[in-house]
Amino acid sequence: MKIAVVCVNFNSYESLSCFLESLEKAAILAKGIVEVQVYIADNSNNKKEVDTLKYENLCIHLNGYDNLGYLGGAFEMINSMRNKERNSYDYIAISNVDITIKEDFFLRLVELNHSDDLAWVAPSIFYERLNKVGSEEWDERPSAKKMRFYDVLYSYPILYYLYWLASRFKMRADKNDRTDERYIYSGYGSFMLFTKEFIVKQDKWFYEPFLFGEEVFFAEMARSFNMKVLYVPQLRINDIGKVSTGKITSNNKLRMQKESNSYLYNTFFKR
Repeated sequence: MKIAVVCVNFNSYESLSCFLESLEKAAILAKGIVEVQVYIADNSNNKKEVDTLKYENLCIHLNGYDNLGYLGGAFEMINSMRNKERNSYDYIAISNVDITIKEDFFLRLVELNHSDDLAWVAPSIFYERLNKVGSEEWDERPSAKKMRFYDVLYSYPILYYLYWLASRFKMRADKNDRTDERYIYSGYGSFMLFTKEFIVKQDKWFYEPFLFGEEVFFAEMARSFNMKVLYVPQLRINDIGKVSTGKITSNNKLRMQKESNSYLYNTFFKR
């Protein structure tokens, strides 16, 4: 099995090192079974040297860019691949670097049998800061009305903050997390794992917003191809969280969230 992990770094070299170490451990456990190629899109303002040679079980490609955003950097790496190279992978992951994967991740992925209409394998996410396991970003497709509500929410910082507090309280209070493998609308954007069947349908990968909304974008792309998103709890990601986005001011973050939400609404939900 061949897997490409495309990760985006923004001034987070310590997190990048931890992420690569977790990939290395998982690759060692799956040695001879899984080939892991890592593509680092470095969006950092002050770029530092990354010792890629110390990871003996990973083949690492590193490109430095001006800050292109999350999917902007990831897509620049993916689009630079020749079609033959890109389509040779059984899976392509797009990832933040403020996460780690469980040591058995690749071995469990090898065991996964899926149908040809599967686009996205969504792992479970353990949030360190919340001491909580999350299963999906969206269990069901949001309505157009809900997408319009988010436009209003992102326009008023106080309203957004109250909504954010309520959602975090609910997340902490809910102890009955579902652990069954099931189809969902979208997984989390911090680590998105796409199948070969989905990869070959994309001639050129493009997303206009600078940041945010990636989960809905890929869910809608899968939906446009009549493909599915499968939540697989046996695949586990540990999310440190907010290492890169934590460097963005609240006002800029809300502005970018509003821009991405408006783009998604106009592209996929507006009638």
